[in-house]
Amino acid sequence: MSMRLACTFLATFFLLINNLTLAQEGDLLTLEEQAWLSAHPTIRHGVMDDSRQHEPFEYFDDAGNYQGLTSDYIEILEEKLGLRFEPRRMDGFRELGDGLRYGELDMSSYLPKSGFWVTQVEFSSSIISMPIVLLGRLDASLIPGLQALDSEVVAVEGGSRAHQLMQRDYPYAQILLVSSTEEGLLAVSQHDADVFMHNGFSAEYFRRKLGLSPLKVVATTPYNFHIFFAVNKEMEPLIPILEKVIDGLGAREKRLIFDKWVNIQIERKLDWSALLKWGGGALFLILFVIGGILVWNRKLASSVVKRTAELEKSATALRDLARHLEKVREEEKSMLAREIHDELGHTLTALTMSLRNIAGLTDSIEFNGSPRDIGLLLVQKLDGARELVREATQISRRIMSDLKPSVLDDFGLVAALEWLVHEFQLRTEIECHFSSDALPMTLNEEAKIALFRIVQESLTNIGKHAEAKSVDISLDFEDSSLCLAIEDDGKGLSAGWETREGAFGLQGMRERAVALEGELNIENPPNAGVRLSVKIPV
Repeated sequence: MSMRLACTFLATFFLLINNLTLAQEGDLLTLEEQAWLSAHPTIRHGVMDDSRQHEPFEYFDDAGNYQGLTSDYIEILEEKLGLRFEPRRMDGFRELGDGLRYGELDMSSYLPKSGFWVTQVEFSSSIISMPIVLLGRLDASLIPGLQALDSEVVAVEGGSRAHQLMQRDYPYAQILLVSSTEEGLLAVSQHDADVFMHNGFSAEYFRRKLGLSPLKVVATTPYNFHIFFAVNKEMEPLIPILEKVIDGLGAREKRLIFDKWVNIQIERKLDWSALLKWGGGALFLILFVIGGILVWNRKLASSVVKRTAELEKSATALRDLARHLEKVREEEKSMLAREIHDELGHTLTALTMSLRNIAGLTDSIEFNGSPRDIGLLLVQKLDGARELVREATQISRRIMSDLKPSVLDDFGLVAALEWLVHEFQLRTEIECHFSSDALPMTLNEEAKIALFRIVQESLTNIGKHAEAKSVDISLDFEDSSLCLAIEDDGKGLSAGWETREGAFGLQGMRERAVALEGELNIENPPNAGVRLSVKIPV
């Protein structure tokens, strides 16, 4: 009997609390609004279900439960208004907007208030507002604002509000498009970008969830990320009701909702009894083996570490030296090309103009013999001299192209290799094929020069020694690496080629690849030509 009385008391208590809550909300609502709620007890609520891309705002977890920041607000609305929100999965913004537009949905809590949808559905005022900021590494310098961006690479999630704002207001900024918040955070952490432009709430959520290194706000922006409630035209009376409830929430209650979704805690439960039972013996055995290994290796550890450090230091010094020498050599070639252009090219041009002026004076000169015959002879000689000058000009251009081809700077590596292959084929009459996919990145100057010189040296060796009839060259991007392959059908390399003086060319090509942290391999099967492959990580 006493148990029944207790249960009755608790039920009565909670009923009174619920009625009190509803009464308080009833004080805020007009009689018309209360009548409208009574006539619409169930709200068809469209929820984004796009592979959890909109986490932590709204998503469905692995068990199919509606989760996210907006889910807490929906739960409050259900409690305070006595409504039932029926979540319905939508695959994207278009399906979500069309559902509202054609009356298949009553409400949405995540449709952006922009573009086409502004005129098709009714939006509430901003329910949730978060600042959009620039996030950088802890050692990054502060930036006064977006207008102060100079050489910084800004990672922006494609299609996001931040992306739209940058396209509209800062079209000349250096943008790195990423596909997700996680990718943007990683781009900054891995130095692929200097800053990540995103709303601070979502960025901090994913940083903690993924266990990434902390980032700091290096600049604020004048922009905010807003979340609105949207309803179809027939459900317009619901908007002021929702706004009254949300406006009635205290700042502390809203803060608690935010903290719930940012401060994620991952709990790991261990069966300590099973761990002690089955892992005790294994742990003892492992510790015994490790102890024995440590004792046995103690004497060797010091010498191994010391020797390894020396080798790494030597290797680093050699690579730095090779890179420095390569840089100096290319600078010298560029300087020589400029000198030939400024001196020889201008002089030959002036000489051509002078000869043209002399040829124009032949008709006015008086000779002792036949002026006409002597004049024709002089014109012929001047024409020959002009042709020699034209040839000298072409030679100077060819020298400049060999030293520093302008096509490499003007049109990139692929176009430069196509030009090099064409020139080689004309000069040697050896059939040469070149193929390349569109490269998904822009190579730095060092990489472009190194790959161009490797192909140039290879073609020179083939033309001199291989006796080949055809050459195949390919440049592709595979597994985050740039792969260059050069294959001919010549007689191959002679025995002992690795120790002969002629191998310096191949050694130079290998050093170029190593300087870019890549590798060069040579395949020389008997009587089957040579295949040279270069793989450089990008």
